[in-house]
Amino acid sequence: MSVDAKLIETGDKRLKLVALQGSYAATRAKQLARVGQRAQVELDRFLGPDSADIVKILLSDPVDDRAFLGQHVLTVRPESSDTDLIELLVDDRLERAAPAAAHSPILRDGLAGVVAARAVTAIDLDELKDVLRERIEEGQDVTIFSPEVPSAVATSFVGFLSDEFGVTVFGNFLKEYDPDRPDQSAQNTFHRPIGTLEELWLQEVTRRRGASPLRAFLRQIFPLLRPHWKEQLELGIYRLFGLGYGLLIPLSGKYLLDNIIPGRDGYRLTIFVVILAALYIVNAMVEMRGAYLQTWLNLKVLTGLQESMFAHLQQLPHSFYARAKVGDIMTRLTGDMTVVQQAITALASGGIMMALTAGSAAVALFVLNPILAALVMVVVPAFMITYLVLQKHFRQASYERQRFAGETTNLVQENLSAQTVIKAYGMQDRAVRLFSARMVALDRSTIKLARIGTIFQTSMNLASTLGQLLVFGIGGYLVMKGSLTVGTLLAFIALIPNLFHPLAALSGVGQQIETASGSMQRINELIHEPVQIGDVPDAVDLPPLAKRIQFEDVSFGYGGQRQILRNLNIDVPVGTHVAIVGPSGAGKSTIVNLLMRFWDPDTGRVTVDGHDLRDVKLQSLRAQTGLVFQETFIFDTTLRENIAIGRPDATDEQIVAAAKAAALDEFIATLPAGYDSVLGERGVRMSGGQRQRLAIARALLRDPQILILDEATSALDVQTEQEIVETLIDLARGRTTITITHRLGLAARADRIIAISNGAVVEEGSHDELLMRNGLYRQLYDEQMGIATKRPPVVQIARLKEVPLFERLEPVVLGLIAERLMPEKFAAGDDIVHQGDRADKFYVISSGRAEVMIDEGLGPRAVNVLREGDFFGELALLSGEQRTASVRASDPTELYSLSHEDFLALMEMERSVRAGVEAVMAERRANVAEAS
Repeated sequence: MSVDAKLIETGDKRLKLVALQGSYAATRAKQLARVGQRAQVELDRFLGPDSADIVKILLSDPVDDRAFLGQHVLTVRPESSDTDLIELLVDDRLERAAPAAAHSPILRDGLAGVVAARAVTAIDLDELKDVLRERIEEGQDVTIFSPEVPSAVATSFVGFLSDEFGVTVFGNFLKEYDPDRPDQSAQNTFHRPIGTLEELWLQEVTRRRGASPLRAFLRQIFPLLRPHWKEQLELGIYRLFGLGYGLLIPLSGKYLLDNIIPGRDGYRLTIFVVILAALYIVNAMVEMRGAYLQTWLNLKVLTGLQESMFAHLQQLPHSFYARAKVGDIMTRLTGDMTVVQQAITALASGGIMMALTAGSAAVALFVLNPILAALVMVVVPAFMITYLVLQKHFRQASYERQRFAGETTNLVQENLSAQTVIKAYGMQDRAVRLFSARMVALDRSTIKLARIGTIFQTSMNLASTLGQLLVFGIGGYLVMKGSLTVGTLLAFIALIPNLFHPLAALSGVGQQIETASGSMQRINELIHEPVQIGDVPDAVDLPPLAKRIQFEDVSFGYGGQRQILRNLNIDVPVGTHVAIVGPSGAGKSTIVNLLMRFWDPDTGRVTVDGHDLRDVKLQSLRAQTGLVFQETFIFDTTLRENIAIGRPDATDEQIVAAAKAAALDEFIATLPAGYDSVLGERGVRMSGGQRQRLAIARALLRDPQILILDEATSALDVQTEQEIVETLIDLARGRTTITITHRLGLAARADRIIAISNGAVVEEGSHDELLMRNGLYRQLYDEQMGIATKRPPVVQIARLKEVPLFERLEPVVLGLIAERLMPEKFAAGDDIVHQGDRADKFYVISSGRAEVMIDEGLGPRAVNVLREGDFFGELALLSGEQRTASVRASDPTELYSLSHEDFLALMEMERSVRAGVEAVMAERRANVAEAS
């Protein structure tokens, strides 16, 4: 394009498309201009007015752009699609209004997708949710934290945020977005971190749009109504009587005016009044009985539904409670149920009656005067049209309102449970801000629901008023012409409310159902939550333990995430006491979860006397086990009931005997009410040792064959621990006992000790045998006894043997490597290594804790936690490439490091090191080649 070329401009005062006259580009300019204008309107909603006075878009690659000096000019190919143009405009506007967000692929692509959806309907956001939900159900990973976020994910996520919080709030987030602190940016605008926003979005994506609300109601209610058919029949008779009475009163007015009054018959008038009075009294009694019966029936239905929900909650697995929020569950059981109850009451008590009343009134109107009745009926479709237009908005607004109510309740519940932490860290102001933000969102959704209801009610009143005006006007005209009697007009006027009021009320019932459909959907989500851990159809009772408990090649990871256990094999003969020890995060408590069948293994099996636990009845398994947890839950009831929770049929003598055996009797003697003392919520009136003794008393009273002690002394001071250990040893005597502990005083008393690391058994034997081996157990023992040296070679050798690169090296060679390890210390919050830096060291954590952080454009997020004994940076010893993640110290952390240069020097000096490493690398290359 030259300066002298003849150009034409298409568009408005804010956006113009420039093309050569007569060119193909000129034919495309008008269509693209319309798309660009709509896109600019949408971008204005997000980001406010454009800072540029006018944007010009050249529909070609300019050869000479001197004609546009000083102007804001963009270039796009004329064959580009509408979405290509929108992406260009979004990039341009973000660069000027929110430059940090412009360099975030998920925000840029997501905003472009949403603008395209709303400007040219190129994308249907609801259909996009369906596509993503199908991917999730197929097991695909749908997340905003993947290295390359698909445009569909970005569009759906941004669309959710803008719909949920409003385009203005999302626009503020774009402007305030800080790539180094994305969570803080999200907290400032949405009052939630990015991870929580993703969770809310995924909940919305996986929420299915169900069948019609009425069908959903009836599907839930009919099974609960079926047992009460007699009451329903009686209620139906009362409704028919009420229907007849409702028609009689208007028609009696016509009879009075057209027959009795003109005849001046006082006797007939007296009889007429007496009959009406008698019918009124009977109708009043019928209404009273019907109201009582309807209330009774509604309570039966709702109580049955609540009991069904609560019973289902008792069957749901640990995986559900690991992701569910207590406050939200409580809202579903209470607030959502109240909304549903109101809708069911409206439907059951009025819906059918109103339909019959409106239908009978319509018939009566046509009998009185077909022409006037037909004119009135013209108004009726207005009721249905209003309902159909607003029903979807009712449903969505109701669901949002109840979800915000659940979030608010959950926040309050969490806050009240964490008052100690909140006060200790001075979080009161932050808590108030979060609560205020939740209340603002709840108020906004409530106002939205009320606004839709007001529009609906006003429309109903308008239609009803129009019908009445037609009767007054046309009916009055017909009376003046003599075509209609005054009595007939009076009956017409009296019957009009019997037609329009039920129709308006029916629409109101529909409104209530639509309003409650969001609550019913939340209830259904809970009711239909799958019971993943339950009895299979042909499950059998587990016989009493006679031989052994076994873990056979068990691998497991919570929620399909990083594996905790890897091909674990454990054998516990009947009557033995086995202690399982290992560093934090090794998988010790996971073994308990699988043995109690709170979870099922991903691969392998857990058996009792050869019976796979997945094939036996849960009750028969758990009836044989007694479990003493690390933290004992105390119910807000009497001490007697707290001891007897596992055996409610126990006698007082048995309860007292269990308390004495657990050495709890001295504490009980200090209580004014003894065994009848109420212990308070979560046992706030007891010390840690007293709570653990109560847990032991529970287990003793249950008299289990299998006893599991899961870190039963870890929360106690040394003196209390020693006292509890003796009680636990007595409790374990004669039983098959599995002790999970990192306190080795209890483990040393076991018949056999199994040491695990990284989810696998590394050694097992007696206390004395393991001390002689100088392995993991000896390391744990020395560290706990306080006799570990600054850098004990045996400890490092045990750790280094677990590094895949060193797995072929002999202990002597590992000792050479251990001698070169250098200690390093980092304060909490310090970066040990940083993503993108050169990988020049290998690290083993000696003490403390660190988080592995990955930054994928939205700021760093934690993907793993490293604890004592964990290592990282293995390949840094050979490659020296860039780090793919950061590692940040969560607590004061000590590590041992080996530099890339030191390791290469060691390989040059010691052929045994080189030979061992080369053998490992050769095997890896062979495996890769074989796989290829």
